[in-house]
Amino acid sequence: MLTNNLKKVLSTKKKINKVNTPFDEKRLDFINQLSEDIVSTKFSKNYPDLFNFCLWAKTSNLKKFDLKDKNTYSVGLVYHVCPSNVALTFAYSFVISFILGNDNIIKLPKKNFHQTDIFLKSFKKVLKKKRFKDFKSNYFVKYDHKTSDLTSFISKISDARIIWGGDQTVKDIQNISTKINTRDIYFSDKYSCSIINLDKFNKLNMAQFKLLINNFYRDSSFSNQMACTSPHLIIWYGKIKNKEKSKLFWEMLNIKYSKYQKIDMATKYVKFTNYCNDIIRVQKLKKIYLKEENISVYTLNKLDKETVNLRSGLGSFYEIYLRKLKILSNIVNSRFQTLSFFGFEKNTLSKILKKEDINGFSRLVPIGKSHEMTFNWDGYNLYSFLTNKREVIKE
Repeated sequence: MLTNNLKKVLSTKKKINKVNTPFDEKRLDFINQLSEDIVSTKFSKNYPDLFNFCLWAKTSNLKKFDLKDKNTYSVGLVYHVCPSNVALTFAYSFVISFILGNDNIIKLPKKNFHQTDIFLKSFKKVLKKKRFKDFKSNYFVKYDHKTSDLTSFISKISDARIIWGGDQTVKDIQNISTKINTRDIYFSDKYSCSIINLDKFNKLNMAQFKLLINNFYRDSSFSNQMACTSPHLIIWYGKIKNKEKSKLFWEMLNIKYSKYQKIDMATKYVKFTNYCNDIIRVQKLKKIYLKEENISVYTLNKLDKETVNLRSGLGSFYEIYLRKLKILSNIVNSRFQTLSFFGFEKNTLSKILKKEDINGFSRLVPIGKSHEMTFNWDGYNLYSFLTNKREVIKE
């Protein structure tokens, strides 16, 4: 239920949350029907992120995360503060908490996204069905937490809080008092990278090459490259035989962007301003010039704490060629979330990171899957966080 008068609504209810079992069939059915209704809308296919969310939210997929533990139960009322620059983080956060049995209050992004409107319209439609009347204790709200005392009010009645956002948002929420046993989880600013094994990359035929381009485009184009999982730094790993094929990679990616992500003059101006700022920050930043430029690619001559944090978004990429990854051990930290890869076995890459004493990277995923949501995120087990575990000792 979308409401802007939440205080009054909650004040009239003695208890809005009950003890529920994770992965209840009725809750799964509600989300499945929500997903189907969104897909059936006229404009849903205009938004790949919304369409992908609907595929993810199908019962057949969600059941893969069911631990089938009969001794777990819902934590209660969960308050979600979602980022302003990503359209559907709120939807994933809600679904995970909801199917684990919780009631939810979701603070929507302050930016107006069409995806949010489509989601809410379908949510209200499915919620009207008599079968789902018990789920009306889930609320979607939009307000400015800097000028409203609603965050404080919700925090004092919540059993758990999930904060998605920038560092300042996290600090602001941390200073707001809660119930003594309220549990918090914070997802602050993160960076993500891609690594491509040059030996395997140079052996690709054209069909495999195009598939890699499509997969990388799927990762990088999401939310204008502003999601925490979006790659900004691309590491070409291994012996450098020639750079022509990597140049072709960028040229073909540029063509892909020109087809689906054409940029206007205002965006070009922002990108040029970001480039000027990068030049000031980083010396010897080499720009790769592409025809009818829709993406921007810059080659780094070194990797340090300054260059590794370059992050302009809007289709801006920074590449570097490395024969060894040891240099990352002094640079990568807990700020680095996802390392998407090509040409590695997952366990092999994990062993390399461990051998080189590289901290960070809570997620190792193949290129093309960086945005796939699971119940383990940023190193946190959301299943455990959003449920209570009842210990049962046999006689």
